[in-house]
Amino acid sequence: MPLPSRSIRLVDWRQDFVRALGRMAVERDPRSLVIIFPHQRPALYLKRFFATDPRVPRPRLLPEMRSFEDMVTHLRHGLDHTPLKPARKLDLAALLHEIALRLRRDHGGLLGELPLEQERFLPWGIRLAALLEEMLRQGITPQDIRHVEGEVIDWAAALLEHLSLFHTEYLKGLEQRDWTTPGRDAHLVMQRLDQALEAPSPLGLGDKDVVCAGFYALSGVEEAIFHRLWEQGRLDVFWHSDPALAQGGKTHSSIFEHRAWMRRWGAEVELFDAARAPHSEPQITFVEGFDLHSQLAALRKELERDPDAADTAVVLPDEGALLPVLHHLPENKEVNVSMGYPLERTALFQLMECVLRCREGQDEQGRYYWRDLLELVRHPYLKMLRAEDGTPLRAVLLWLEGTVRSGDPMQYPSQWLPPYGEALLSDLNGQQADLADKLRLELLDVCLDGFTTVETLGDMARAIQRLAETLLQAGSHLWKAYVTDAEYLARLLTSVIPQLMDTALSHEPLGFRTLSALFRQLCRAERVSFEAEPLTGLQVMGVLETRLLRFRRLFVLDAVEERLPGNAPVDPLLPDPLRPLLGLPDARERDHVSAYNFHRLVKGSERTVLLYQSGVQPGALEGKSVRSRYVEQLLWEEEQRRGELLAPGDKPPLTAVRFRSDPVCHGIATIPRSAFIQERLEQLVDEKGLTPSQLDGYLRCPKQFYYRYLTPLRSLPQVEEDGDRAEFGTVIHDTLRDFFLPYLNDQAGEVDPSTLPAEKLVQTFSASLEQSDFYPRMPLDAQRALLEAGALRLRQFLSKQKKTRILELEQTVRGCIELPNRFIVLHGRLDRVDRRDEGVLIMDYKTGLVSRPRRGFWDQTALWKRMEQPNPEDPALLTGIRDAVRGLQLPAYLRMYAEDRNEVPWNAAWIRLAKDGGEYTLFDKMPPEECVERIQTQCATLLEAVAVHLLNAPVFSPQEGMHCDFCDFRGPCGK
Repeated sequence: MPLPSRSIRLVDWRQDFVRALGRMAVERDPRSLVIIFPHQRPALYLKRFFATDPRVPRPRLLPEMRSFEDMVTHLRHGLDHTPLKPARKLDLAALLHEIALRLRRDHGGLLGELPLEQERFLPWGIRLAALLEEMLRQGITPQDIRHVEGEVIDWAAALLEHLSLFHTEYLKGLEQRDWTTPGRDAHLVMQRLDQALEAPSPLGLGDKDVVCAGFYALSGVEEAIFHRLWEQGRLDVFWHSDPALAQGGKTHSSIFEHRAWMRRWGAEVELFDAARAPHSEPQITFVEGFDLHSQLAALRKELERDPDAADTAVVLPDEGALLPVLHHLPENKEVNVSMGYPLERTALFQLMECVLRCREGQDEQGRYYWRDLLELVRHPYLKMLRAEDGTPLRAVLLWLEGTVRSGDPMQYPSQWLPPYGEALLSDLNGQQADLADKLRLELLDVCLDGFTTVETLGDMARAIQRLAETLLQAGSHLWKAYVTDAEYLARLLTSVIPQLMDTALSHEPLGFRTLSALFRQLCRAERVSFEAEPLTGLQVMGVLETRLLRFRRLFVLDAVEERLPGNAPVDPLLPDPLRPLLGLPDARERDHVSAYNFHRLVKGSERTVLLYQSGVQPGALEGKSVRSRYVEQLLWEEEQRRGELLAPGDKPPLTAVRFRSDPVCHGIATIPRSAFIQERLEQLVDEKGLTPSQLDGYLRCPKQFYYRYLTPLRSLPQVEEDGDRAEFGTVIHDTLRDFFLPYLNDQAGEVDPSTLPAEKLVQTFSASLEQSDFYPRMPLDAQRALLEAGALRLRQFLSKQKKTRILELEQTVRGCIELPNRFIVLHGRLDRVDRRDEGVLIMDYKTGLVSRPRRGFWDQTALWKRMEQPNPEDPALLTGIRDAVRGLQLPAYLRMYAEDRNEVPWNAAWIRLAKDGGEYTLFDKMPPEECVERIQTQCATLLEAVAVHLLNAPVFSPQEGMHCDFCDFRGPCGK
C-alpha cells in the first residue's frame, strides 16, 4: 500500500476532483483509508464513481468517507462513551442566562447595569451561544473584550466584558448537564487529541491513513487535527486548485488561503494526475438582464439551445430564486434540486406568521384586528382544505372574507355565522353544510382560540402541532401533489416543534411576543434541504453545494455583488471589526473563500453562462445592481485576451437580454363605446333616469362613470377605521334635518338660526353620531376628535346663518332634460330650501371640498356657443365644461326645482361645514333677476350639453386628478 505523500497533492481545478480522488482510492486498501470532506455531498459523487466507472473492479469495499464535522463527533464518541444529549439553542440560551446572573452577582461590571430578565436576555443568549460555539470550533480560548461601550450597544459590551468567564462556565454547564454541541465535541477532541486520533477503529482512526480532500481555508480545529496527522505521517492532502501553485508560475488571486497553508506547513506541492488535465480554458458567456425575469428568460433559451441536460448545473447564489427558476426550466428536463430553502420564505411560515399576528393584535376583549383576520382567511393553504366528505372550504372562506371586510376594525370570529344555503353558500346544504361548518370551527380553534392560552414554549409547540395536524388531515389530498410544501410541513413537525417542546425552557412562562420572537428565530435558522438523487440530469444547486464538484455546463444566476460574495449579516454582539481581536475569521477571509469556490467552479466547466442584473432595483433606496467583483474579474481577463473593451450587445461573450418592444401607450386607455355598452346605457337612462350626482360623476371622469354604472364591477368592502365619510355625511344631514324640523315655514314662519341654541344642535349631533354604525368601530381618540371637530363646525355654521324662512328639509325633486330624441328624467333630494328677500334659495350641505365655477364662467361666450350645439366627438368640449363649471349638482337642482315646483329659485348655495360653515352661492354677486334668467337658459343648456356627450361620445375617456387617489376602480383603469 502506498504511504501518504509528504507533499500536498494538487488536482488541476480544470479536472474533475472527485474522479481524480477516486482513481487514487482505487489503488489503496479501502479498509485502511478514511477520506474526510468539507461536507457530505462529494461523498455521494465519489460513490457514484465507484459504481459507474468501468475501470473500477467490482465488487469492492468502499473506503470510509466522512465530513469533518462527522469525524469530530466520531472521535468524541471514542473518547467518552457516555451518551450525551444534543443541546437545543434555547437550552443554551437558558444556561447562559443562569451564568449571567451569577456573573452579575459575583463580578458586577456592566452586567450590573442591565435588566437580566429572562425574556430580555434570551435573544442575546442565542447570539452569545453561537459566538461561543464558533470559538470552540476554531479552538480559541477567548479573552475579555473591555472598554467597547462606544462601539457596540450596552448588551454586547456587558457580555464581551466577561467573555472568558462565559466560555469557562459554559463548558462547565454543558458537562454538568451531559449536553453536547458541535463546539463541545471539538473542544473535547482538542483536549485529548493524540488519544482521539490513536483510538482503535471504529471508535477512533486507529492505524488508518487519512485523506484531507478538497479543503481550502482551515478552521482552528481543522488545522490542529490535520497538522497532527501530517506530523505523524498519516495524512494525504489533496487540493483542487490552480496548477500554477505546483508549477511555480503566477497563481490566481483566489487561492490566497492555499498559499498561506503551504507556508504554514512548510510543504511542497506536486501535481496529481497531471496527464489528464485539460488544456483549454472554459468558454464564458456574460448575460446582462434588467431584472430576474429577463435572466430566467435567457436561462430557458440557453437550456433549450442545448437540450442535453447531462452534467449541467444551475447555481443560485440567492436561494429565494429557487421557485421562479423551477417554473422557467424546460418541462422535458430531468431536474434534481440539491440545496437548502429557507423555511421563513415558505407559504407555511406565512400562515404561521398570520396566526401569530392575529394573536399579537388581540385586544383585552378578545377581539382580533380585521386586517390580520383578512390575511388569515385569504391564505391559500386554508382555501385548499376540504371537509371530511371532500367538500371544499373555499366558498366558506370567501364569505368570511366579505364578512371581515364589512365588519368592525376589531372583530369576534366566534360571531361569524355563515348563511349556508344562501348567496355564496347556496351549494352547501344539509350534511355538506354541517361538515363544512365543523371544519370552519376547527380552523378557528386551531388558528385563533388555540393560541389564546399559550404561555410557555411547550404550549406554543402544542398549538402549532394542532394546526399542522389539521392541515395534514384536511389537506391530505394536497401533499402528494405539492411535495415541496409537504417537505416544509415535515420540517416544522420534526425540527421546529421538537426544539420548542424538548427544551429546559418549555415550561417557563413567557410573554406571547417573546414566544413568537423565539419561534420566528428558530424558523429563520431552518433550511429545508433537497438532497435529490440520482445525481444525473439538470442540477439546481446553491453555491455551497457546488464545492468540489465539476459540471460540463454551468449557469450562475443573479451573479451580482450583493449575492457574490454577498453581505454578511450584521452581528450586534460582535461586529466584524472586533472579530480579529478574538482570532475569528472576518469579512476578508469570507471573501477569500467565496472567491475560491466561484473561480474553482468556473475553471472546471467547459462552458459557463453568468447571468446578472443591471437594472435599477425599485424600493425606498433605489440603486443600480452591480455585477459581482468575480464577474468583473473574468470580464477583465477576457478583455485582456481580446485587447478591447466589451460592451453589451447581441453576440457573445457579453450579451444583453432584449425583449421585443411595442410602442408605449402614454396615459390611460379609453373605453370604446360598443353597441352593447350603448344598449346598457340607454336602458339605465330610460328605466332609472339620472341623478345630479351621476351627471357630476360623468363630468368628473367618464371612465369612472362607465365602471360604476355600466359594468358589474364593485369595490371590495373595506373597514373604515377612521370613520366612513358617506355615513358621517348622512349623520350631519340627519342632524340638521331634525334640528330645523320644528322651524319649517308652516309651523314657525321666519326664523333666525343664529339665535337658536347651539348646544341643542350639538346634542342632536352627538346622539346621531353615537347611534351610527361606524362610530363605535372607531378608536377612542378618533371618536373624540370627530365629536369635538363636528361640534365646533356646527356651532360656526349656526352662528353664520341669516334670518330666513325654511320651506323644505330633505325633500325629493324631479325634473327632465329634453333632447331631440329622448327625455331624461332627473331625480334627487334637496337638503334644504329657504325663502329669502331675494327669492328661493336652495342649500346643499357639504362635509367635503367645494369647487365653485371659475370666475367669468357664465360669460364665456365661445364655450356657451359650443354647448348650445354640442358635438359629442369633440374631446375638448367636456374638458372645457369640467374646467369651467367644476360641478353640476347645484345647476341641476335649480332647473329641477323650477320645473317641479313651478317657481324659479333665486340662487343656490353650498354650506361649507368642513371649513367655516359659511354660505357660498353659485351665482356670486349677481342681481336676482339676472340669476333667474341664467337658471332658465344657461343651466338647461349646460345639462343638455353634458347629457348629449354622455349618450353619444364615441369613448369613455379617463380624466386624471385628485379623485384618482380615492377611486375604487384604479386597478381596472390602469392608473
